[in-house]
Amino acid sequence: MFYAVTLLFLLLWGPYVVASYLRVLVRPGAVSQAYLTASVWLTFAQAGINPVVCFLFNRELRDCFRAQFPCRQSPQTTRATLPCDLKGVGL
Repeated sequence: MFYAVTLLFLLLWGPYVVASYLRVLVRPGAVSQAYLTASVWLTFAQAGINPVVCFLFNRELRDCFRAQFPCRQSPQTTRATLPCDLKGVGL
């Protein structure tokens, strides 16, 4: 999970960092407004994608989330059989 989050961070923040360095070191007009806008929106997307990636890679968190919805459980599965100690996942 750590590698996936780090890779996504680098991919989504990379264009913004490049645009910022070009604007400072080369000249302010070196980067088009469309590229700058798209790179800013990619940084916003990283904030939204990060929790999804953590949820997909963390089985304990998924199990706790499912335990909160008993209507989605099979009749054999009871709430006591699912681990749902949110203190264990850092919440």
